[in-house]
Amino acid sequence: MKNDIVFDLIKSMTQAEKRYFKRHATLHSEKKENKYVRLFDLMAGQNEFIRSALEKSMDLPNFAQEKRHLYTRLLASLSAFRRGASVDERIGTMLNNHRILRQKGARSYAAKELKRAKKLAEDTERYHDLIKISQMETSMYRDETNLKLLEDHLGERAQLLHLSTASMQLDIEFEIEYLNMVKWNKEIEVVRTPEEAAALDKIIEKPIFYLKEESLSSKSKIYKHYIMGLFHFFKNDFTNSGIEFEKQLAIFTKFPHNREMNPTLFLRSLGNQCLLSSKRKRHLQFNEDMETIKLYEPPTSEGIRYRHYLIHMLEIMTLVDQNDFSGAVDLIESKQEHLQLHSEANNMWYIEWMYVCFNTASAYIGIGDYQQALRYLNEFLNTADPRLKQDTYCIARVINLLLHFELDNRDLLEHQLESTKRYLKSRKRLFKFERAVLQFIRKSLNETTAGNSGPFRWLKKELAQIQKDPLEKNVFAYFNFMPWLDRKVD
Repeated sequence: MKNDIVFDLIKSMTQAEKRYFKRHATLHSEKKENKYVRLFDLMAGQNEFIRSALEKSMDLPNFAQEKRHLYTRLLASLSAFRRGASVDERIGTMLNNHRILRQKGARSYAAKELKRAKKLAEDTERYHDLIKISQMETSMYRDETNLKLLEDHLGERAQLLHLSTASMQLDIEFEIEYLNMVKWNKEIEVVRTPEEAAALDKIIEKPIFYLKEESLSSKSKIYKHYIMGLFHFFKNDFTNSGIEFEKQLAIFTKFPHNREMNPTLFLRSLGNQCLLSSKRKRHLQFNEDMETIKLYEPPTSEGIRYRHYLIHMLEIMTLVDQNDFSGAVDLIESKQEHLQLHSEANNMWYIEWMYVCFNTASAYIGIGDYQQALRYLNEFLNTADPRLKQDTYCIARVINLLLHFELDNRDLLEHQLESTKRYLKSRKRLFKFERAVLQFIRKSLNETTAGNSGPFRWLKKELAQIQKDPLEKNVFAYFNFMPWLDRKVD
């Protein structure tokens, strides 16, 4: 499907933005009917952009020109709709008022506007705005005859510049480490090797992580606790990970301007806390966290769509974590409205999409529907980028073997077994767990006695030992193999 910026813009608008556009169009035109408004209605009614259908309905000799006009009116309407909504715009308005009043000779009123802007910038930690406001204050004081006021201001300005630049420097350093951790989060799910553990430790050994909390801006604190939350999550330490994400959300609550500045990170943080509540078996807290996510209204239509998908993911994951596989399957099959979102999610929310694929396959394995489980696992293997969440992709290939084993695809399994082993070796991801499963498959293929539970008992014993290894046990964060083995042995 060909992308079109006007169509995409219309589809991204909230209902409130669409209503405002209609009113905005009426106010700014003397005509009873605007062609560009009719074009807007037609495009809003399309599920996908089909230019030929629009041209036929509009019957315009200058369709491209009218579409361009619609584009400019959409931007003007959205700009007017959002005017004054953000802190940046409010500060900008105050500074513009200051300039106008100063030009008109209303010095005292101009000073009040500047003072208001400074207060808002201080409250919301807009250090770059504080520096700009300080420069404007200097210009204002230069015009005064009171040299003492100018001298005091210059002293205050020197201190403000020092504190602001130091805070901005720390914000940048924490943001760099945050991006490093985001990169880690794209590449791995949990630590599997001593080398990975050591590399992870190096991140939080940096001096900035030992600074006192009171010396950090709220933005730096949010980044710090997010980094620490992921650090513990990678090490399969859900308790400390949950504590860090709770601290992060407490800062969002105390300094709400950060929600406006980074609504996606705020929503992800809510999702992380909810996920950790489920992992820690804190079911009442999980329900409260889910309610918080449902009540949160993201400022963009994409944010709203992400929230829907996040809720869907969390609901499936917690049911699978509770071994309520039938409940998870019922949820998956009853939420058909999420199918369209799911088909797009791997391009927009890769990690969440991965969790949905994995947990959907886990749910069907849990009820013994291996054909459906294979369908969802193949969707993941055929679509996923092997460079992202490498362990997840490797474990998916191992589970793929188990599903073919359950479906008695013996001819295919022989080939898949060797192919998977070569792949894991090439990726240096052939650990104790992977070796045990591959050995189990080989044992089972060589087994001549039908219904012999010996290989299953052997694998269960091996995995029980593997669960005691601090690094190897992390593999069970992907998929809990023990309930499946329990059913086979019993």
